[in-house]
Amino acid sequence: MHQDEAEVLLKSTEGTGDYKFEVSLRITAYFRGGSIFDANTVTFHCDPVGTNYETSYLEVTFDDWSKVVAIRDFLADCFSEEVIDRRAMTIEVEDGVSSITPWGKPANEKRGLEEMTIEVNEDRIEFMQSGNLLPYIFTYEESNDDGKDQKNAKKLLNFFDKIISLHPDFEPGIEDSENPGFEPLFNRYRVESLLSEVVSSESDLFCDYQKAVREFEDEEYGDSIRDLGRAAEKLIEILAFEIYDEETVSSNMTGRLNKLDKTEEGLPSFIGKTISPLWWLRNEVSHPNDYEIAEEEALYALLCFQMASEKLIGEFLNKQEQ
Repeated sequence: MHQDEAEVLLKSTEGTGDYKFEVSLRITAYFRGGSIFDANTVTFHCDPVGTNYETSYLEVTFDDWSKVVAIRDFLADCFSEEVIDRRAMTIEVEDGVSSITPWGKPANEKRGLEEMTIEVNEDRIEFMQSGNLLPYIFTYEESNDDGKDQKNAKKLLNFFDKIISLHPDFEPGIEDSENPGFEPLFNRYRVESLLSEVVSSESDLFCDYQKAVREFEDEEYGDSIRDLGRAAEKLIEILAFEIYDEETVSSNMTGRLNKLDKTEEGLPSFIGKTISPLWWLRNEVSHPNDYEIAEEEALYALLCFQMASEKLIGEFLNKQEQ
């Protein structure tokens, strides 16, 4: 017998003198459809004690449970290190409802949501959008003069692990069409986490990469490779200026890739060779011809960029600092 739903209750308390600020967040996952909730629905019910609002609520229905895996992976990346800058992930939903209820007033409700945004800003985790007091919680159960315990971060990840494993019709490890859109090798949030180590989330590099992923998900494969090519050019620029004097760096991408391939060894050469297939595809879609980019080629380009990011940021730049 499979479970039909699972739930977790998270609470945060922050002491400031004689006053304590409290917030609680109840998250419930519904695996199967019923008379009240559709299948693959997650609800967030928040009670922010000490604010002008009595409660806030979010209900989202996913077309596939792999979206829950993506949320879990994003949070895991955020919690694995100190979050210095705000980091956010927007994910499409099949349907959704959000509401906030001021004290003594009717609820302000919005239906027909098409996406949700998960935002992590230092210790605060918001499940919708910054600034509108929709469901949120903190990474800690209690914050006081003795510090922060970070227990909620662990509980939150454990809950997402639980609802992924308990879902009766979802197997995240399979490699067939039962989970459309779920690619075990490609992890966009791993790449975003790496990029955030060298550029800001508002930089052209970061934005071009995010746009390329969205276009891939929308099956706009040519556009995806064009934007990924721009991101790759900036990634190679970071590598080139790390190795060479500025006056010796070629002004074009082809020259930089050739120099890395012909004069360098080890990781720099490997990174250049990893980007080269992506750059070839980018040139194909940027010039008038009959070449049509397939989904497999666009995914391959994203994997090339991911591998180059892992080798450049995760290994080469770290070695340079040692």
